Amino acid sequence: MSDDSEGKFDGVVGEALTNWYSVESALCCIFEFYVTRRSAADGPTVAAEAFWSLEGFGARLRMTEAVVSYAEQDSAAIEEWASLEKRMRRTSAQRNSLAHGSKGLVQSVGKGSRFVLLRRQTAGLHERSNVLEIHDIVRFGENFGELGADLMIYWHRRQGLPGFERFIQEAREHRQANPHLKLRGGRSYTVLIEEAHVLQKDQGEDQD
Repeated sequence: MSDDSEGKFDGVVGEALTNWYSVESALCCIFEFYVTRRSAADGPTVAAEAFWSLEGFGARLRMTEAVVSYAEQDSAAIEEWASLEKRMRRTSAQRNSLAHGSKGLVQSVGKGSRFVLLRRQTAGLHERSNVLEIHDIVRFGENFGELGADLMIYWHRRQGLPGFERFIQEAREHRQANPHLKLRGGRSYTVLIEEAHVLQKDQGEDQD
């Protein structure tokens, strides 16, 4: 097993965890909007400071759920939020598996060795459900990127501004048409989320 192989494995884990930030960043935008009715593109607010002061994603999600439940009256938005919340809770467990997992080395007869991630160190390699292969980690990362994009679409739609939903859809279609980009799909979504702030700011200036 070469150092290069281990480096690639670590890179895949790191990429997936980087994609997770897109989920928390988008959640912060949603929380900030419901509390202040301002755009994150307008600059940092006290609401954002309060959001990031909480330790742990679970606490941040519960606080955001509280303000959405209090402030949102549109039935379609409430239904959409409920679906997003379920996905966040499910993918949060996936994120925790990556963040707190232990790297292991599997020796396969005739196939060499490969790195994996163990959800729980105490369970070891003999329990299949405890072992995350590299394709599992890639899938988790893609889940994070897609969820982050869908949260940003929700946030953008609640502000009544056009454009970003089509922007994301075109990116998804591009990825589907270029399957060789699959491993980098999550990263592209993360970039799009960062560009959303610029897009919205430009739209706001055009309306002035």
